[in-house]
Amino acid sequence: MTDASRTHASPGGPRRVLMTTAAVGAGHTSVAGALAERFKTDAPELDLTCIDVLDFVPPGFRTVYAGGFALGMSRFGRLYGVGYRLSNRPQGPRRGLCERMRLRIERRMLTAYAAFVRRHKPGLVLHTHFLPVPATAEMLRRGEAAGEQMVVVTDVEMHRFWYAGRVARWFVPQDPSAEPLRRWGIADDRITVSGIPVRRIWRAAHDPAALRTAWGVPPDVPVVVLTGGAHFTCAPVARLARDLLDACPRMHLFALAGHNAPLQRRLAAMDAGGRMTVLGFCPRLHELAAISSLVITKPGGITTSECLASGKPMVLLPPVPGHEQGNAEFFASAGAAVIARRPRDLAPHVSRLLDDPDRLAAMSAAARRLDRPAGQAIVDAVRTAVGA
Repeated sequence: MTDASRTHASPGGPRRVLMTTAAVGAGHTSVAGALAERFKTDAPELDLTCIDVLDFVPPGFRTVYAGGFALGMSRFGRLYGVGYRLSNRPQGPRRGLCERMRLRIERRMLTAYAAFVRRHKPGLVLHTHFLPVPATAEMLRRGEAAGEQMVVVTDVEMHRFWYAGRVARWFVPQDPSAEPLRRWGIADDRITVSGIPVRRIWRAAHDPAALRTAWGVPPDVPVVVLTGGAHFTCAPVARLARDLLDACPRMHLFALAGHNAPLQRRLAAMDAGGRMTVLGFCPRLHELAAISSLVITKPGGITTSECLASGKPMVLLPPVPGHEQGNAEFFASAGAAVIARRPRDLAPHVSRLLDDPDRLAAMSAAARRLDRPAGQAIVDAVRTAVGA
């Protein structure tokens, strides 16, 4: 803990912690919610404030930033991958020219955020999205903010956009996630391989028989969960659902449409013979995972971490080039997932796995080996840093 942060978090006074996220997809806000839940129960002495940094940027920038990401991931995956690769540089500590220009623009867009930090005077800023990290580092460098900042990385595949100076602690999902930080000159004693925070409910004990009754699923029928994303859909979910129903006649399928109302209507109109339950956004996904044989999902950092926490084998939808492709390759190489490289490969993969309980058991064990208690590690580090 630095002298500045010790002065700011004075003994006996509130320990002010500012947690930032960004509503770019559902993952970063999900991580912030899981951490807020943990802080409330494990560190009630801290004065925690959570903000969406996109609430502090001009409306046009927010539309382009969040909307562009959603459009790239759902409609223009190859183009998104090209942009991802081109911007994932340089791989050393020195900033490149294009990178410096990008950061200058972002700092200008974050003027209102910087003013908020100066008014709020947190003793520590904890980030679950990379956008405000360099701007906060510049404020710390100039003495415009006291204390320090920490960063929670939300993908196994770590992009250059995460990089910033003056970060006291980096929390990364898995061992390979630390390698880019080392190339960028970050010392090992500032890196914690913590996993990605998920809500406690994902590790809670469940009664599968009671849950099957509650969801109307017979006790001897394999359950499969299919989701293509909560805020936007990244796969032809309706077509995949039909392929799965045709290939796996004994399976009960839970098809999740998220906030995509047209997709939910298409799924509901399908003749599934009572073998499919169609849901929109589902806050009880942990219950479905508890009774499922496997989960079919896009390889985002949060959903995959939830599967690790519940020990569920994953069949990963064709990954968008970029961070999701990196996530998918990691989980497949670790034995916790199978990647469907093309949509038509999905149903055969699922059919073979449902017929191979030993393989499913091995994948489940691999998932549990990769699970790490991120929430506890992060809250403990924050409490120590602010002198709580």
